[in-house]
Amino acid sequence: MKKQLEKISVLVVDDDPVNRKLVASVLQKSSVGVDEAKTGEEAIQKIRDEHYDVVFMDVYMPGMGGLEATRVIKKEIDENLWVIAITASIMDSDIEECKEAGMDDFISKPFNFNMLLDKVIHAINNKIQPGHRSESQENNERQMTYVNLESLEEMAAGDRDMIRDMIDLFIQKSPAILANIKKAYQDEKIDEMSDIAHSIKPTFKYVGADKGLKISQKIEDYYKNPYPLKELEENIRELELITNQTVEELKEIAAKADD
Repeated sequence: MKKQLEKISVLVVDDDPVNRKLVASVLQKSSVGVDEAKTGEEAIQKIRDEHYDVVFMDVYMPGMGGLEATRVIKKEIDENLWVIAITASIMDSDIEECKEAGMDDFISKPFNFNMLLDKVIHAINNKIQPGHRSESQENNERQMTYVNLESLEEMAAGDRDMIRDMIDLFIQKSPAILANIKKAYQDEKIDEMSDIAHSIKPTFKYVGADKGLKISQKIEDYYKNPYPLKELEENIRELELITNQTVEELKEIAAKADD
């Protein structure tokens, strides 16, 4: 993965110099090439002049915001360029607005090292880039970052229908469970939030999504052993990221099984 990251070029677009510096510093530590832009207009010009594999785009900026800039990029420059929204909101309506503008993914403020790196790795795994093809991509295989079905396959003893049923169950149920966790938190029903986080753990375990299992446990623990609220909010955002990307990987596995 390190060799893949060394070939990746990222543009960070944010009017806040602190946010730009944070994202750039984190990615540079992983050998990713990073450039910066302060406005939507500057980002568009840079993308016209240079090649980038991934763009981290702040949604709200003075002048041309991230949504408008993304529309221009996708329509006039490169519809396949992977754009990740940087947003302070985890509301479904805001995420839907980002998708409608053409953004491929999103990350919520505040973010940490693992969240940023996961986003870049997810982009690599989901987008084949000319000149940056890994050996697995050459073989038309994508390395799974969040899912490991070994334990499920062992438990199912080769029963492909059972494996498919468990995959479909996660795809269908987990987004709603996540939404219930977010709602319980927003309604300040911490005991309910903890119970729901507990209920989602087995589904992560079945599909080998250890990251989801671990962060669900942290959210569950908050009720009995409170920690800083900011950390809880970050855990919920990270669980949303993990859930969404686990669903995407499982959909890909299911699609291949249907071929």
